[in-house]
Amino acid sequence: DCGRGGGGEPLYPLTLTVAFAWLSVFSFALSAAVTRWGTLLNLPPSVMGVYVIAVGAQVPDTLQAVAVARRGLGSMAVASAVGSQVINVLVGLGLPWLLSSSAGREVAIKGRSELIDAIWLMYAAVLAYLAVLIAPTAPSWCSRGHARLGRAQGKLLIGCYAGLVALHAVRAQMSADW
Repeated sequence: DCGRGGGGEPLYPLTLTVAFAWLSVFSFALSAAVTRWGTLLNLPPSVMGVYVIAVGAQVPDTLQAVAVARRGLGSMAVASAVGSQVINVLVGLGLPWLLSSSAGREVAIKGRSELIDAIWLMYAAVLAYLAVLIAPTAPSWCSRGHARLGRAQGKLLIGCYAGLVALHAVRAQMSADW
């Protein structure tokens, strides 16, 4: 037990370091396996990264958001979902790129056209998010009421996501520069 006041409390830095090491090892193994699956399925790495690894990484966040929303804290669930993506982009991409460029190394991006396609699809997803989630809740912002998001909105968002996955996969298959 490495908790506060527990017998293993002095081991907390070591257990945290070991946890990060395990996370790094499994992340490397997962990315290698998914890259290989993409090669076998003739799908570019951008498709596999955007839809396979990203979905797997969001499972814990989703479970946490569902638990928070069931306690009546829907705003916290939505803020957590959006905030985790911001952290992923800023820290997960920005920090390594900052360190590489600070060391004088060029950051090369392979498959630029697919990345541009993915960015446009993410833009479409943000617009769908705004249309389905934000706009219907606007009346509750001033009245201190609770926003209600039902099954219809959930099904619509899942449908939008499935459509984006299919569209991106088809466009990536048609692209020959990856």
